Amino acid sequence: YYLAGTSDFTDSAKVLRESEGSGVSGGSGKAENATFSTTSNGYRLPTEAQWEYAARGGVPSASTPWTYTYAGSNNENDVAVYNGNASATAVVKSKTGGSYTGANSAGLYDMSGNVWEWCWDSYYPSANRVLRGGGWINGAVGCAVSVRYDNNPDGRDGGFGFRVVCP
Repeated sequence: YYLAGTSDFTDSAKVLRESEGSGVSGGSGKAENATFSTTSNGYRLPTEAQWEYAARGGVPSASTPWTYTYAGSNNENDVAVYNGNASATAVVKSKTGGSYTGANSAGLYDMSGNVWEWCWDSYYPSANRVLRGGGWINGAVGCAVSVRYDNNPDGRDGGFGFRVVCP
């Protein structure tokens, strides 16, 4: 990550900082001014499209269609940690049992529910960032793969989390 308009990752004056508190002048170090290099091979937040592709299980096939409401199933209790079956965040991979593994067709767990996951994209027209996946505090409807939410990128909450990609 670096600040828009620069490409220098080492200059301490250009290092991304929290957007509140001392040391940030004129908003230049604000999180909403950050960008990422599309040519780097490091870890970063997924774009919203990458998140949805992963949540839906990658390339659709006859046996694993993209018509699932939740990540890997149409039954929220199979895959989602939400306020109908939880009162707090759950351990990763907790939605398994019997012949159901809890993973979607891409082998990813907990893409529906548990915690909202930050994405790189801005939630147009605001500078807020997109959150996807729903959280344990929401109803099942909020955990559907198609649902999106936004918050200030400086936001902190026990219901927010992230997943990284390495292109």
